[in-house]
Amino acid sequence: MAPWFQYSALRGNSSDDDKSFDNSNAEAILVARQKRKRNLTLMATVVFIGGLAFGVLLSLAVKSSLLARKIPTPSRNGYYTTKIVDGQVIEGTQCGNSWQEAKAYGCIYDVIASRWYAPECFDKESFDAMREEPGTNYTWFTDKEHTIPFPADAAERGEFELLYPLYNFHKIHCLYLWRKMHHALLNNLPLDDDLMEEDHTIHCTKNLLTWPDPNVHEVASIAQAGRPFCRRNPLGVMPLELL
Repeated sequence: MAPWFQYSALRGNSSDDDKSFDNSNAEAILVARQKRKRNLTLMATVVFIGGLAFGVLLSLAVKSSLLARKIPTPSRNGYYTTKIVDGQVIEGTQCGNSWQEAKAYGCIYDVIASRWYAPECFDKESFDAMREEPGTNYTWFTDKEHTIPFPADAAERGEFELLYPLYNFHKIHCLYLWRKMHHALLNNLPLDDDLMEEDHTIHCTKNLLTWPDPNVHEVASIAQAGRPFCRRNPLGVMPLELL
């Protein structure tokens, strides 16, 4: 009697199955490697873009910081103002119409320049350096004949409108302004109208040329506690982004 079931041979053999498994495994490994490579490429791209963005932001932050040092904040005390120069509106500072007003505004008196300046226009470095030079302690008078002395401490504070110091004041004043102008130009500092006026430079030049003449020491020197307009931009008209 024949059995009710029959066996049939399976197609293929074990070696074929092993080869098929190996191929599938190799393909899976290749796909995984390609995926890992894509992920690494994507990560490198993200890191590069992030670093680039950080560099741009850092550059902008540094530029903003530098501009913040160049551009003084408009004063709440009242000395911030504008002036029209050659048809252009120039931003700057000016310390009122009297020494009392300048003092109330919080301005600083520069005794060698004989001028009141807003804090951002006062060149302390040049001032301190000049005070170390000989001959910068002055004798003050209220009359041109030099008969009525004026207190030196009040003169140092700028609490006057007009005084008559001894003649050496005028020459030291001129030398100081030139030093201050050079320092301002090299360091991108604000410039006041005294430094910007060519006529003032010509006046100082002529004044210094008389120094060898002994007779000029008898001539009265005048000191006015002025309050010049001071330009926020070093040259007054140059755009800040070009500085």
